[in-house]
Amino acid sequence: MHKLGERVAENPLDQGFSYHRGAMFNLDSTLGTGNTPRGYWQWERVEDGVPEWNYDYNISVTTDDALELAGLLPEPWLLYVACNSAHEPLHRPPDHLLFDPEAVSEDSEDLLLYQAMVTATDLEIGRLLTSIDEDLLQDTLVLYLSDNGSPKWGITAPLDPARGKGTAYEGGVRVPFIAAGAGVMVGGSDSHALVSFSDIFPTLAELVGVDLATWTPPSSDADAPLALDGESLVGIFEDPAVDTQREHVMAEAFQPPGGGPYSWTRRTLVTDEWKYVRLEGEESTGEAGVDAREELYRLVETVPDLDLWALDEGPDLVAAGTLDDEAQAAFDVLSAAMDETLARRPFEY
Repeated sequence: MHKLGERVAENPLDQGFSYHRGAMFNLDSTLGTGNTPRGYWQWERVEDGVPEWNYDYNISVTTDDALELAGLLPEPWLLYVACNSAHEPLHRPPDHLLFDPEAVSEDSEDLLLYQAMVTATDLEIGRLLTSIDEDLLQDTLVLYLSDNGSPKWGITAPLDPARGKGTAYEGGVRVPFIAAGAGVMVGGSDSHALVSFSDIFPTLAELVGVDLATWTPPSSDADAPLALDGESLVGIFEDPAVDTQREHVMAEAFQPPGGGPYSWTRRTLVTDEWKYVRLEGEESTGEAGVDAREELYRLVETVPDLDLWALDEGPDLVAAGTLDDEAQAAFDVLSAAMDETLARRPFEY
């Protein structure tokens, strides 16, 4: 075993957390202790900077660790539970986390294994929430969301598997975001506001009484408050009919990590009605010799009963040559807005 030394930027203990339990990366990666094979029953669990191989089922261990910390941390606390599932390697979960153990085997098709992993994760999240003291849970805000859309083997017709995880399309960037508990005034309601991952930080800051308009990080050399992309969602928790102040929300992916230059980028800006996509690099466009492409979609309810529009953009109006005056105006506005957003980045990757 060895301590987490030079990986300062990746160590949660150096990022404000008091304790850390769990995998540092995807389960097929390690800090270098060399065990193989690697997966959900053989993985590198790190406890407060010290890695050690673990041979218990990862999803269950993550839940156990979360429950231990919930009982250990003084109130008020923040508990960030990052589940590795449902991520590769695909596998059959243990029997007690399957609704029908006879229906799933290690040789089942990828879709069935993926669905079984999602079910197992949901059941363990349920165990986490039902195991926390009820009085404590009533005073706790729970936020649940995914870090990206479904991979291709988790997408079925009529949705397009090629427009899932890793892409700029709705199946890759639109994810569930559920808020429950303290501060959520109308349970079981839906919000159609444009929200983003970047909203979580200002939301939590408002809930604990930190004014980000004047606050600077204690370890920062900056003499000005933070410039943020996100905004607080407290108002939406109180009234789901309230909207955010933004006119659009942006998502992007690129390689290599860092400040560029990039070999490829995939970016999108979405409004209530329109979705603009900008792809750069042949790996993004998918066409040899085509280094850049812009696309525009009108987000409309094509199958209202299934609410399918949320993950299906429909046809690219640029490629189809069907940009009317309204669509052309939306294209121009969103293309310029992306340029402006990229030019005024308040942070470095």
